[in-house]
Formats: sequence, C-alpha cells, structure tokens
Amino acid sequence: MEALPGTAGNLWDNGANDLVDGLASERGTIITGTGGPEGIDASTIANDFVLPSGAAIQEIRVCLFHDGTSAELYIYNDAGGSPALPVTAPLFGAPTTADVVSSTFSDETARCRLTAGFRPGREYTFNLSTTGVAFPSLPPGRYWLAVVAIGGSRGFWATSDLNAPPQAQASLSAQIGSTFFGFPYWTPIVEAGA
Repeated sequence: MEALPGTAGNLWDNGANDLVDGLASERGTIITGTGGPEGIDASTIANDFVLPSGAAIQEIRVCLFHDGTSAELYIYNDAGGSPALPVTAPLFGAPTTADVVSSTFSDETARCRLTAGFRPGREYTFNLSTTGVAFPSLPPGRYWLAVVAIGGSRGFWATSDLNAPPQAQASLSAQIGSTFFGFPYWTPIVEAGA
C-alpha cells in the first residue's frame, strides 16, 4: 500500500526507506524455519494499517532488501494490537486463500532505495495482474500486512525514514514471529531489538 503522498486513493504510506536493513522476513534462504502462515518461514514481519472507512484494495507495494526475485503477501485481522492468531489463518493469503506471490519488482526506486549493504532495495508490486489473485474489500478497522521474501540469500523489511515528513496512517508498530530466531508469533519489534 505504498504510494507517493497525496496520490488519489492512497490508503497508507510509511514513506521512503532509511537505507538500513530491518528485521528478517524470509523463506527459502540460507536459513530455514517452521513458522509463518504456511509453516515454512524462517521469520515473518507484519505491520499494521488502519482503514478509517471500507476500501477495495487494488494494489500493495512493499520495499524489501532482498536479492531473490519473489515475495508473498498476507493480511491479518487485528486482535487487540497484534495480528490475529493462529499465524496459519490469515484473513487473506495462503493457506486461507490462494497464494499471493509476486515476482514483479523495481529496484532502487525513490521509495525503496539501495541498502547500505549488498542487497538491492526491491519494491514488490502486488495486484491482480502480478499475482493472479483479486484483493478483498475490507471494512473499516485495523489490519496487519505481512510480506515474506522468497529465495535469495536473505530478505529484510526496509524500515521507514523517521526523518521524513509524517505520512498518512504511518505505523511504527511492526511485529515479528520466528521459530528460527526464537520470537513467538507475534512479538513487537522493539522487544526483538529493532
């Protein structure tokens, strides 16, 4: 759900990334795990967003520091400030609905800049044409977006530039879950050292 501020229909925008790797959100990399929505993630990051009124989502764009070529998306209901459990039952995304996988991305965009390390800033685009799956219409409320990098050596969420101007519905309350790293689903990122 990233778009330039002021874009008509933009629901949520956390701003440009800060050039620093966030926490890992990955599967099928040099490490393996048994967690996440489909039981195969090394770790999963989710970030909340608020819809003041209902919305028919058309496209979601997410910045990852990732040298693989695909990512998978999930949307969870809110359960008192965390994504709803069980982790294997997202509102949208496998295994509840069809797999929502995109291999459509742009590297080093204005919103998803190059990391200071060796992974490109890769902005993945999720919509009907890139995933083959129609997005749900959501009623007003708080939801959680999880995107997991697939393949490559590692995959990390890009964190927002806290010095950027405030963005519409920006959120800094991401949560992580990882059987590999020992974080229960769901643990606030501040408790995970981010």
